[in-house]
Amino acid sequence: MRVQIAIGLLGFFVSNAASQATALLPFSIIGGLDAVTLTDCTGANNLANCGGTISVNGYTITIPKNTLVAFPAAFVPFKQLVAKFNTAGSGYAGLEVAIDGNVKNSVHIAGLFSISQFSLEINMGKIESLATNGAIKILNGPTIRINDPNAVYSAGYTLDPFFTADDENPSIIAFSGASMCVPRSATDAKCPQSNRPTGNDFFIPDVTKLVPFRIGDHLTFSGRKVGTEVICFEIVVENVQVRTRGTQSSFIRVEDAIIGVFTGDANAEMADTRFIGYFSDAAATASIFALDVDPCTGRETERLVGNAGVRNGDIRNKWLWRADATTANQYTREYIIKSNGGQTQMTGNSIVVGQYVQPVTEWIMPEANVPGLELPSYPFEKFDHLVKGAGPFVAAEPDTIFGPLDPFPGATQPVATVCSVGNTDNLGEPVAAISPADQTLIAGSLVTLSGSNTNAALPNGNLVFTWTLVTGTLVAGVLKDATTPRASFIAPQVATAYTFSLNICVTGSATRCNTKTTTITVQTKASNAAVTDVVKVESFTWVSSQSGTISVSFCLQTINTDFVDVYEAY
Repeated sequence: MRVQIAIGLLGFFVSNAASQATALLPFSIIGGLDAVTLTDCTGANNLANCGGTISVNGYTITIPKNTLVAFPAAFVPFKQLVAKFNTAGSGYAGLEVAIDGNVKNSVHIAGLFSISQFSLEINMGKIESLATNGAIKILNGPTIRINDPNAVYSAGYTLDPFFTADDENPSIIAFSGASMCVPRSATDAKCPQSNRPTGNDFFIPDVTKLVPFRIGDHLTFSGRKVGTEVICFEIVVENVQVRTRGTQSSFIRVEDAIIGVFTGDANAEMADTRFIGYFSDAAATASIFALDVDPCTGRETERLVGNAGVRNGDIRNKWLWRADATTANQYTREYIIKSNGGQTQMTGNSIVVGQYVQPVTEWIMPEANVPGLELPSYPFEKFDHLVKGAGPFVAAEPDTIFGPLDPFPGATQPVATVCSVGNTDNLGEPVAAISPADQTLIAGSLVTLSGSNTNAALPNGNLVFTWTLVTGTLVAGVLKDATTPRASFIAPQVATAYTFSLNICVTGSATRCNTKTTTITVQTKASNAAVTDVVKVESFTWVSSQSGTISVSFCLQTINTDFVDVYEAY
């Protein structure tokens, strides 16, 4: 245990007590993105899950490692956002970002991070003309296109995939949630005219096919302005009602997914949770599940949280599920709404009729309900996708496992799950590394041996770590955690040198191994009169009311206090 020394007007004292819990202060910031940087993202650490900082409204905000940035219809690793921001002509400087986080040790640390051109941007207009290349001319308005990198809804658009439309959980839809499309030709089999009967209120002939737009359709659309065009990630055809019969799977539209976050703070007010949407079948019902993600495999498990049906007498087939934030809950990044009438796979794309995977559209954090008190911190420890991680993120290179946010915007840093893979035959050999390479410390210090495997393809869960004392003598049991990446011991009161080897092997193999050595030099005052301890100031407090007090907390590198001179202060 480190020795902490508190300095006050009444004198000095030595204490082994744990330091006080770090106070967390909440923050929410919306503004233009001014700058981005990556932190510790070179060499072996140059992975897809790197963190860094952003500058917004004069604030520098730490973006933790493993952060996924929420675009309107996609989640993107922060590292990829940085690369796009720094690409000439990207236009990402000045985009609107929304950050929720906590201030911890005077550092703003992000928990939730979303980005858009304008979060409340909305447009409306009727279709004047359609082109087979995907262009949609709005009457007395702009030309728009669907941001459609996989060409599901149109001829395709690939220039800005981060602002994509969602082509698995459709964001290009009729009022009821049926997927719409721009025909690529008069005989487009993926967007057949036969699936658009006469009129604007009809039963769909084939739920496995998309429904084509037509001139006169009245659109509500959102997107990003690029040149003279608006590249859309969301379109709703407000005046087209596509219905399904009881023998068909029901389309599901989700309008809002709002979660009021619970806290146990008695001085906080909490909002309720509301999921709102529409069905294409007036008799449809649905179940709502949280999607819990395995942090190692990415496998999703459905956890039932509620049920929904059409509200009595609502001719729009509107459904609503509401829950009060009265009990502790674990939140997830995405929820799935599944029709109880079954699901149907569409032809030629990844859309499944009868279900909809929906990220949370708005998190409502706890608010203080007693004026004059400190605001309650944001309880990110209740967000499973931040505490455990998103797992192997397919959009990252090369399938990096995204673990807990690090640093975490809460009081305690979560411990990452140690993952393993089923077959390591083609993943190469472990590569041992020790940081720092060698150390010179004073007697009584806590010596930490920090090793790692720099072959990112081999997870620690498939490896065996062994620290061995090669030269020098230690009493049995002094070396702690010798079979983990981080071993430690307290340096004895003698000037000497130790050599340790770190051996890393693939589990079950005696040949797929790699070894690295390190030298630890221990000095004493007798062996080196100039040797000094390292003093680190950990906190400073000043409270003044006329006479006032001042206190400083700092720690020493040494565990043994033979070298600590303690004086009384007057």
